[in-house]
Amino acid sequence: MTLRKQDIDLVEQTITIKESKTIAGRNRIMPIHPRLKDLIQSRYEYSCIDNLVSSTTYKKPLIYVNYLNRLFTPIMETLNMDHTPHDCRHTFATRLNDTGGNSTAIKKMIDHESFALTKKVYTHKKVDELRKALELVN
Repeated sequence: MTLRKQDIDLVEQTITIKESKTIAGRNRIMPIHPRLKDLIQSRYEYSCIDNLVSSTTYKKPLIYVNYLNRLFTPIMETLNMDHTPHDCRHTFATRLNDTGGNSTAIKKMIDHESFALTKKVYTHKKVDELRKALELVN
């Protein structure tokens, strides 16, 4: 995946995701989270190249196993954590769902055709979330 300057709209605070392994994920608009705005803006303004983020290091696509071994695993070891990159999708979907994010927005950001798959596979409820839902009933 490559994130280019032309994919970022700093005024609207959005990123257009052009590349995706699925048709549903191509050309989708992602809002920039307010806590990431300054980081993205700084990278945008001070980068002398068009590609702000690129998986084409060494002029070859960064395949999953290389990403995992060269980048992700060393970060996990430094942080003394045990996760996979895919865990991030589960956490993201669950946190959006737990905070009341609507199903259409969640499925679009996760890059799925339907919310049913996202809900079934990607959202996980802890006991406190189940309790909150139960307490809505009078």
